[in-house]
Amino acid sequence: MASRTTNQQEPGHPGPGHDIHRERPGMEDYKICHIPSARYIDLMRLCPAQMPYIPSSIPTLQDFQKTLRSLGVNAGSHVVLYETAKLLPFAAPRLWWMLKAFGHKKVSVLNGGLKAWQDAGFPVTAEELPAQEGDISLTVDPSLMVTFDELAEIRSKGDTQILDTRPHENYTGKEEEPSTLLKMIMPAVGLDPSALSDIKTGTIPGAKNLPYPLMFGSDLVSVRPVNQLRELFSWASVDLTKPLMTTCYVGYTACMVAMAAYLCGNTKVSVYYGSWVEYGQRASKDQVTLGPQAEVEPPYNIVFPSA
Repeated sequence: MASRTTNQQEPGHPGPGHDIHRERPGMEDYKICHIPSARYIDLMRLCPAQMPYIPSSIPTLQDFQKTLRSLGVNAGSHVVLYETAKLLPFAAPRLWWMLKAFGHKKVSVLNGGLKAWQDAGFPVTAEELPAQEGDISLTVDPSLMVTFDELAEIRSKGDTQILDTRPHENYTGKEEEPSTLLKMIMPAVGLDPSALSDIKTGTIPGAKNLPYPLMFGSDLVSVRPVNQLRELFSWASVDLTKPLMTTCYVGYTACMVAMAAYLCGNTKVSVYYGSWVEYGQRASKDQVTLGPQAEVEPPYNIVFPSA
């Protein structure tokens, strides 16, 4: 399968099963080149906006199940997701989290995406194979998804760590909102950034910070080895033995960090899918704070290619 997004400037062999593939800018690229037997899923259509607060929602169980069945996914299928992004991918992890949250546990992400597949010499094709109707049955796992109201309860109990995966300057409030990054993200999901003129600057009180780009190695598309991911979580003062909730701007990159925590052995990871676009508009001023400046540099860093 493949998923659709709009044009934007941005920031291993999967084995048998179903390949779910996310293309940029969309179906047109999928028709040109994809992994044999991969099918395409339209992520933006599946997750429509619920503005003014949620720029990319989660689908209803019925809609998600119908879509997956139409693509041939069965209850026993091992679903493998990939995308074509060559810089900081985030859609395949979003679908990974969605499948987990809707009860399908046999799901993986192809590390490095289509680029790694082609670099390893594996074949691609333009052929589109018809799918037989699948029989997957979904069930919602509420422990993996968090709403605005549920976040208040999480903060009150204090037994779940909150991890803000936005850049450090957004977490600390060094850059006022709406930030340059947010203004880039909104058009990418088909929305007008001018609608966010009243969004607050800062982070959720008590939140720690681990910017999602740090999850990637030097090629900026492959996830780091587990030992390096563990070092990064430790740097962010995250205890991987305790429950964790991730958040970002629009509920996508938080899924990447959630997946990284899962790779490190923490399966008690939820995602606040409304993230800062919702929280920064709905929270009162006393529910927003400026995150502390990091005292030491992370053990690894990101070097972006020059233009």
